[in-house]
Amino acid sequence: MDVRELFHNTFSPCIKRDLSEILEFFDLYYPLSTRKAELLDALADYLAHYPLDWLGRLPERDVLLLRNLVRAGGGVLSLDYPDYPSVVETIKVVQSDCTDEHVRKVWLEPEVLDLIAPYVDQILRENEENMIYPVERLLLGYLNIYGVIELDRLVDLIAETDYPEGLDAEQVGEMLRESPIVKIYQDYYQEKQYFFSPCAMDFDSILESRKVFPEIKDYRRVAWNEALLAGAGAPYSCFGTDTPQYRKLLSMLSGLGYPEGEIEKIIHDIAMDAQYSMDEESAENLFRCVNDKQDLIPGFDRYRECIDIVVEYANSVPKWYLSGYSSDEAGLMKISIRVDESYSGYQGNDEPKRTRVNLYYDSTALSNTSDKVGCAWMIFFKSSTEAPKFRRTVAS
Repeated sequence: MDVRELFHNTFSPCIKRDLSEILEFFDLYYPLSTRKAELLDALADYLAHYPLDWLGRLPERDVLLLRNLVRAGGGVLSLDYPDYPSVVETIKVVQSDCTDEHVRKVWLEPEVLDLIAPYVDQILRENEENMIYPVERLLLGYLNIYGVIELDRLVDLIAETDYPEGLDAEQVGEMLRESPIVKIYQDYYQEKQYFFSPCAMDFDSILESRKVFPEIKDYRRVAWNEALLAGAGAPYSCFGTDTPQYRKLLSMLSGLGYPEGEIEKIIHDIAMDAQYSMDEESAENLFRCVNDKQDLIPGFDRYRECIDIVVEYANSVPKWYLSGYSSDEAGLMKISIRVDESYSGYQGNDEPKRTRVNLYYDSTALSNTSDKVGCAWMIFFKSSTEAPKFRRTVAS
């Protein structure tokens, strides 16, 4: 089977609308009256005969995935489940097996591997040199920091950014108009056009939740380097990589024995869990990286130190509800830890000794009143192989 026939078979189950959308993603437009068979032929021909063109139109993250698959030489890679899928997986250029709930397996058919192998490194090099990928990271960074933002306001912020030498707002604007990120992550809400972070699929709820924070008047200004870092490493995003809070968290996770590749995802997950109002599940997820390694933690003092490091980072990252301000900057949506010094004992004859940690989430602004309103959880720390227990309590 040649590669064109492979693509033809791959896309033949697609409905006409899906074929049109895939073609439009690659800037190939056909009249509404075009028959499905013609669209299918056009897509198969394009992918089979113009790999250099369509590879150059993919997001950087997709081309990096393709490079890794090429380097695997036709082997199968086992990957985490990201917050959002890649384009090449969605349109089945990359094959995947998602039957395992812990990892997804991805691979290239031999015909596709042979087609793209000569071009992947060239595309990565050229798009980096031509500033296409740095500008893509810039846009992703803005979206990851703000969660969701109106088109007009995004354009204003981009125009106001201080760009590196040799690059100006007009050039950036032109590149953004051609960016695959612009094509994918935009939608309308109440007749206004918005761009949203790939990690924030329910962006309309973010807009609604912002209404309870009237003290936040506008989006926080973001420097080029900050946005660039927040948009690097897709599908994961890491905020404040040059801050003391990030460095402390990185050092702590390394000390707990997490490998480098896993640390990136853990820090991303902490930032995502910190975006929303805390509940029992969010609290448990937030501290999972510490609690999963509890057997390696020598005592409560070190455990408390690790928990505090997670909280410090969570309070330092940009919050979507706060239009890019952190809890530390806005004084809102802060998480704090309180230790119940009076509690230390046995829960039963066979229960190990525990120390109670109170996690407190200050949701003052959520009530839109001056009263302190919050939610609290108790974490029972114990030196055993059993995981810590979370229990919801009434906030004071």
